[in-house]
Amino acid sequence: MPPPVEREKPMPHNVEIVEAYRTYSPPAWVRSTVDRILSGVPAGYLSGLRTVVLTDAGGLNYDRRRAKTRSRRKKLKISESRGLYHRKWNGEPAWIELFVDNIVPWYGRMTWLRFIRDFAIGEVLAHEVGHHIHSTKAPEFREREDVADKWSRKLLVPYLMRRYWYFFPLVVVVYRAWKLISEVLGLKRTRNNAKGSS
Repeated sequence: MPPPVEREKPMPHNVEIVEAYRTYSPPAWVRSTVDRILSGVPAGYLSGLRTVVLTDAGGLNYDRRRAKTRSRRKKLKISESRGLYHRKWNGEPAWIELFVDNIVPWYGRMTWLRFIRDFAIGEVLAHEVGHHIHSTKAPEFREREDVADKWSRKLLVPYLMRRYWYFFPLVVVVYRAWKLISEVLGLKRTRNNAKGSS
């Protein structure tokens, strides 16, 4: 009889997850998904990151709704972004803001699958963690969004492969198809995560 397979134990992290929704009721799985993904990130990469705030772009006040941030040398309304990274500033630690109402609807009813939940949240969260790594651990003299995308792949792909190894051949096909469709329809730039104020 083969020995029992041990379940993968998530690594603890010290990042606080705060929910601050005003006009949006998120699915019940969002917070636990963020926690699970953060637990899959090597602790050293999260050092100095205090909080991940889960919020809704629809609940932004008037000034922030009109405010813009820069992404790939273009200006993007904060209300249209899916996530923002805020560097350490004036003694306040770095933090990440996820606009859940701009993330979840893209995946519609597919979110009944845990894999899709992890991918939907993980794609944005890992990108923003990538900004944190770029800012605090591994600076590079390249376009910030490209560096964050690189770190996003480095963090998310191994996580998904560990957790969903049986699903991965299909994931590769779906990802490539999604990338091609996004480029053809011009969605790649408009859906990109935006970097927050530094």
